[in-house]
Amino acid sequence: MTTATTKTPLAAPTGRIGSITPTENRIIVEQLDAQEKIGSFHIPDSAREKPKVGQVMAIGPDVKHIQEEDWVAFEAYAGTTLEVFGRSVMVMPEDQVLLVIKVASA
Repeated sequence: MTTATTKTPLAAPTGRIGSITPTENRIIVEQLDAQEKIGSFHIPDSAREKPKVGQVMAIGPDVKHIQEEDWVAFEAYAGTTLEVFGRSVMVMPEDQVLLVIKVASA
């Protein structure tokens, strides 16, 4: 078991830097935004659905298969959405992740 935790810096509303540290087997994900247009059609806010994909910002000490900056797909009702330092993030246990998408660096 790893005892180190990952802390992700975020700008606080006052301009100071804060950090997020999830507990146990939880991860913090920044979810992709919903599409505003499909082709030339504008999608109203009430009909937009956020993708169930996001980038991992921080991981808890008991997370085994996911790393910071991985992209993940998750269940429709996974996690809890929170507003932290003006940013919307999702906190979820590792077992609610359906797959991990590794992006190769150039």
